[in-house]
Amino acid sequence: MTDNSMGPSVARTCFVALALLAALFASGLFASRSAAAQPLCLSQPERSFRIEVELNLPKPEIDRSLSRQQLAQRMGKTGSQVHGLHSHGTGLRYSLSHAALPKEGGYCFWLETVLVEVTYASPTIFVAKDHRPGGCNDQAILAHETEHERVARRTMESFKPRLSSAIARAGLPQPSAPIWTQDHEASAQRELARVGELLAPEMEEMRELMIERQKRVDSPNNYRLTQNRCPDW
Repeated sequence: MTDNSMGPSVARTCFVALALLAALFASGLFASRSAAAQPLCLSQPERSFRIEVELNLPKPEIDRSLSRQQLAQRMGKTGSQVHGLHSHGTGLRYSLSHAALPKEGGYCFWLETVLVEVTYASPTIFVAKDHRPGGCNDQAILAHETEHERVARRTMESFKPRLSSAIARAGLPQPSAPIWTQDHEASAQRELARVGELLAPEMEEMRELMIERQKRVDSPNNYRLTQNRCPDW
């Protein structure tokens, strides 16, 4: 009787224990060490991390080779006349450097520099060739278009700290907090893509703000002030 009564009881206990272990594995509490644990990467206090954001802001060229009609065509305003035009683009380049130390089948990986260059690309101020160089109209147009150029520069300069801050807040792997990776070159490419993703919305906001500010320069009141500078247009 003792053997018969204890047998089923032990069997039930083992079944409950196995069921509990299965549930714990399913929940991840007893995940295998190889899947959950990675080698610990220690801080590298002798190494440093820096973010550099540079602005490339060349002075605009002055172009007096196009007529008022040609400037209008350039702006898609066929049938109109355009006395002056400010033209430019916005360029972005970014790169990084990284370091890695071998550890347990992989590497301890961190970034050492993130370099960003924002370019005021091909800035050109067009003044219609119909106006005498150095004359009243020519100088009035040049002053107006130069204000567009100043707005572009000021807007780009104001975003320099914002771009740096966006990168600093991202928690990129640094010497103070390296990460373990099996392929440090692939990790560098992933971090480079992250930098691009961080910069994209900031650059888009910069372009939108620049467009808004440029529209203010072209307000009816500013146009009127420009025209009032000279007696004959």
